[in-house]
Amino acid sequence: MLNVKKQDLLDHAIENLVGLIDGRYARNDDLDLFSDAGREAFCTLGPDWLCTAYGQRYRLQAALADGKVFRALTGYMVRRTCSSIFSKNQFVNISNRETQYLNDIYSELLRATCDLMGNRSIPEDFELSANGIIRRHHSLLALFLTTISDASLLRTSSWIPNMEYSPHRQLSVLGLEPDELAEPVLDLGCGMHEHLVRHLRNKGIEAYGIDRTAGRAPYLLEADWMDVSLGDGGWGTIIAHMSFSNHFIHQHLRREGSYIDYARKYMEILGALRVGGTFVYAPGLPFIERHLFDAAYVCERRPVEGLHALPESEPGVPVEIMDIIGPNLYSSRITRKA
Repeated sequence: MLNVKKQDLLDHAIENLVGLIDGRYARNDDLDLFSDAGREAFCTLGPDWLCTAYGQRYRLQAALADGKVFRALTGYMVRRTCSSIFSKNQFVNISNRETQYLNDIYSELLRATCDLMGNRSIPEDFELSANGIIRRHHSLLALFLTTISDASLLRTSSWIPNMEYSPHRQLSVLGLEPDELAEPVLDLGCGMHEHLVRHLRNKGIEAYGIDRTAGRAPYLLEADWMDVSLGDGGWGTIIAHMSFSNHFIHQHLRREGSYIDYARKYMEILGALRVGGTFVYAPGLPFIERHLFDAAYVCERRPVEGLHALPESEPGVPVEIMDIIGPNLYSSRITRKA
């Protein structure tokens, strides 16, 4: 009976930890960490946070001392931070090496927090120590954001949101009806909330999703699509609504962009279709579609009213977008013939 009670206390402490973490993200998501005002706001721990943390510090320490909990919370904060970054600029890429660096930053934060929770200090000293920890964390996080390979994309004035659309909006733009989809279906860039995947599965369609911010369901894969092998000839339908092709256009426009890697991935996607399968995406990619072999693929285009592309060139590099994607945006359906 005692063990059950201890576990109950641990579970309650974990819930409180997650609540404290979520509260910080909700308050800080829109901050500019590079500005003086943003830095001060980020480094200010509110009275509610301090009161909760101090009042339950020993339970919180016990939770953080559990290796499994520690690793889970570290991973959770890394994913939340990456999601926050992607929400500000969907074209930012965070490499595996950079993700590990971010993991180290949050591991240090949690270790320092665990030590703080174990101190028998008065509230005033607790607050002083907590503020010191969060200020060091801000310094490390700001350094991370200025040293990643895509740091320049975070310092531009442009906001390029990573939006998630309703299933009906996506199907409408792509000109698709659920009962016409060849299975299995893969949503490339399904988003954190995988709206389309869940919509299709609720209709009994075998659907899966890949996204950098995907959830933990067995039919989802949390990964960068560039790092995932899609296999050969196994998919009936691959869908990419305002995702893969948007990024392809961005890399095509960007100085020293990885457009060759994206061209290879594009052909890999087509190769992952079974004969008769389709790759359906928006916006269209005329600069590569014109090179497809007629004997192997059928390319159909569908104009979409109100569809706006999101690509941006790097700061100081003027680019005529319409020279690349044409004056009229459209969705594309590529069917594999052989």
